[in-house]
Amino acid sequence: AVQDITLTVAKINLKEILSAIPYAPDVRGILDGDFHYIQEENKFSVSSSSGIKKLNYEGLDIGNVSSEFVYMPEEDGGHYIDGVFYMDEREIGSVIGSYNPAGDGEIDAVVKLKEMPMHMANGFIPDQLFGLRGYGDGELTLKGTLAKPDVNGEVFLDSCHLFSVPYGIDMRFSDDPVRIRNSRLLLENFEMFANNDNPLTIAGYIDFAHISKIYMDVRMRANNYGIIDAKENLRSEA
Repeated sequence: AVQDITLTVAKINLKEILSAIPYAPDVRGILDGDFHYIQEENKFSVSSSSGIKKLNYEGLDIGNVSSEFVYMPEEDGGHYIDGVFYMDEREIGSVIGSYNPAGDGEIDAVVKLKEMPMHMANGFIPDQLFGLRGYGDGELTLKGTLAKPDVNGEVFLDSCHLFSVPYGIDMRFSDDPVRIRNSRLLLENFEMFANNDNPLTIAGYIDFAHISKIYMDVRMRANNYGIIDAKENLRSEA
């Protein structure tokens, strides 16, 4: 190797560092990790093993998270990554794939979930009006551009709930799998339950093929409450 460098960081306080960056999110925790850079004559690679203890995102406690990543540039100008995610030293997911910034930016990746805690998404929900809990397993493929991804796969829900403290809602999801086809989240008579076994049945889809213009078309039915049709364009701030 022409260059072989290892950088080790320990006990980095994320709150103190990010507080100096304007508009940075409120992220707290202690970062430890190793980063290994190897340069050969015609290529280089970067690998890392890092973790954040007591991660807190926008006031939400997430836990002890860590990851292992390998990054290598490709000859056509793309970027290849292979990574594994952990929570409390338990594997919860992985990603492998490539991204090419040419043109509109092409992505080709496979994401696997392994008892992924659903509450990890709660910190990204504005004002925490509602939240998720439970676990998800499955595999997703992502192709196309970042602005218009083509996502396919299936996610199996395990003890998942949708709750809202301000509105006093706590509804349990059915453990049936949820399919994603051509960037459409398909709700095929999907059932949600409140405090009894009387289900709220949802049929339809949520189309996120265009990230900036998410479209929802669903029909909801509950015994004694009739049928509600909903069609709505959802604007994304991402």
